[in-house]
Formats: sequence, structure tokens, C-alpha cells
Amino acid sequence: MPAVPTHYRNLRVSETASDQEIREAYRRLSKRYHPDFNPDNPEALRIMQLVNKAYAVLSDPEQRKRHDAWIAAQRRAKAASPLLQRAIAWRKRQNNKQFWLVLGIGLLLGLLVLQAWWWLASPGAAQKSPPSAVAQLVESGSGKAYQRPDKAPNGSAWPYFSDYIAGYPVAAQNGQSIASIANHGADRLVELQMQQGEAWQNVRTFYMPARGFFTLYELGAGQYRLFYIDLDSGKNTQTEAWPIQKQDDSPVYPDAGIVLPPTP
Repeated sequence: MPAVPTHYRNLRVSETASDQEIREAYRRLSKRYHPDFNPDNPEALRIMQLVNKAYAVLSDPEQRKRHDAWIAAQRRAKAASPLLQRAIAWRKRQNNKQFWLVLGIGLLLGLLVLQAWWWLASPGAAQKSPPSAVAQLVESGSGKAYQRPDKAPNGSAWPYFSDYIAGYPVAAQNGQSIASIANHGADRLVELQMQQGEAWQNVRTFYMPARGFFTLYELGAGQYRLFYIDLDSGKNTQTEAWPIQKQDDSPVYPDAGIVLPPTP
């Protein structure tokens, strides 16, 4: 049965969520979509309005009770539709026909994931990781007058907006934490580095224009820092490290807001 659009869905919590879970979800989404962190994203304002409305209803016992009753009525109405029932039956038949195909593809993907895991876990895996794009720019300018590179390290033109650099890893996608980054300095090439034992390994590489904004999603537990170079001056800097740890037994991870300072 098609899902009923509800305030629970807008707040990304279950319909049995406790008051504390509702508050935590509201705080998490506010950090992600607040207009102050998204000055160039008009969609963030629309999402934040939905989140505010959802929290206003679900945090009030009487309004939540009426909303639950409305959800139940909507589901009863949908269940009573003969046309919908025929559509559901047809969908089930299609799913049965596709079951073995999906199973075969799933097994193949599982084997590929196991192979990738074995490669990452094997000794020397860190040495096989792609080179640091920032380090390449720093090294290319050492010993001679620095010149701003005309192209990104992958040979393509620099992106017009904040974006990942193709050809470099987009890893550490095993969690629910986000990092919102604001660039108050010059155009910069930035790397997100994650600590692996005693070493730091590049897990994301992206470009940020002056006054740009970028958000890193799905970060898992670990120790992180940003390593970046000012493209105009060639000066390279790294931020203080920050940890991401799962909070108690909850599936909630803390979010981070980072501001890259103005160019000296």
C-alpha cells in the first residue's frame, strides 16, 4: 500500500517514536537544513518549514493524537479501494517474477562487496589508496613560484559550485552523521581525512569556491579532519580533528558545523 504522507515521515521517525526521539530528530534536521547553513539553497527553507510544522504537531499530545487518527482514516480509505487492491495484486505478481533475478544480482553484488572488504582489510591497503590531490598541488608548487592551477587535479575544469572532484574516493559512507562546511576564504581544494591507525587517509576530495557551502553526508564513526589548500596563494592548512561516535544505543550520530576561516 502506498505510504501516507505524514508528519512522522517529514521528521524521519517511526509512528511509535518517544518524545525524546522526536526532539532528537528535530535537532538533527534543524542542523542539516537551517537556512543559516544553507544560504544558497532555497530548497532547505522549504524542508525546514515542513520540519518545524511536523515538530509542532508531534510534540503536542493533542495534535499528535488527532494526526494519528487522520493517518488511520487515510489507510482505511486506501485499503477499501478496489482499484488499489488490484494494483497491489499486480505488483505482487511482478515482484514474484523478478524475485530470482533480484536474488542473483544481490548475490553477485554481495561477492563484490566481500572482495572490496577483503582488499581494504588486507595489509598494505592504505598504500593502495589514491594519492592526495591537495598534496599533489602543494608538491607541484614547492621550490618555485606558486601559480594557481588552471584545472582540477583530475584534468577537468574546476566546478562552478562546491562539488566532489571526480576520480577521487567518496568513502566513509557507513553512518548517519553530517558535516556542514562553510568557506569564508578564497577558492579551496579540500580533503576530508579519516584516521586509520597512526595515519590519516583521504576519504573525500571536493572543491569549494569563495563563500561556498558544502555538506558531507553519511559519515560513520571515526576521527576526522580537513586538509585544504588556498588555490590563489598555495597555502595549505589542516583543521583540528573531530570525533564521530554513536550516541549510546541510539542510531543517532552527532553532526558537525565547520567554518574555514578567511584567507590571511
